[in-house]
Amino acid sequence: MKTPVARVRASALLIMLSVTACGGKSGVNEQNFAVAISRHLDQKGALCLQFPEWPASYSDLLLSLSEQTPDGVAARMAALQGVGLVTFFDTETDAIGFRGQPTGAKRTISHFSLTDKSKPFQRAREEKGAQAGGPDKVQLIDLCWGKKVFDKIQKWEGPLIFGDYQEANVHYFYHVEGVASWATNPNILKAFPIIRNTLDGVGKRTSEISVALTSSGWEVPD
Repeated sequence: MKTPVARVRASALLIMLSVTACGGKSGVNEQNFAVAISRHLDQKGALCLQFPEWPASYSDLLLSLSEQTPDGVAARMAALQGVGLVTFFDTETDAIGFRGQPTGAKRTISHFSLTDKSKPFQRAREEKGAQAGGPDKVQLIDLCWGKKVFDKIQKWEGPLIFGDYQEANVHYFYHVEGVASWATNPNILKAFPIIRNTLDGVGKRTSEISVALTSSGWEVPD
């Protein structure tokens, strides 16, 4: 039978273990999730056009087919050209028929490339090559127009536990810093609705992100 002193010590130990389990870097709480998301956005919060293939070439047929779409290729190229981020030139080539033979007609190809003005907004990354026989890695260049910054957490779901693995889905509010002047150009906003959606969501809509428990605490998986 435990003495009163022993019972007090045992209770104190249980409380300490409970606090340690619920707190610390592995605790399921708002503070730990906020730290994980803030760290992630500090490193990878750049907001880009998600249009990373430069230089780019398009046929006159493809451009004409996209002219009726507000955020189609033709509108995007025209908008970027209008704010001085893109330039282009045309070349002519033989039109090829279904059997792979020239038809005798000519086709115009428009070649678009980024200007010097775009350099401060360029962000390069490497990805695995998608085509068999092509390079193992290809370099993609996107244009970034601002940075998403963490504000506060609205709620979270989970964590879901799969053996030793734990993952939670977190909803958080954000704001945007360093918005490029060209990003709010009306033609840019029409051609790239992702910009308007992101800006309109500041303080109103939440973003969702997953956080996973690691030996270093909660982190946003790569």
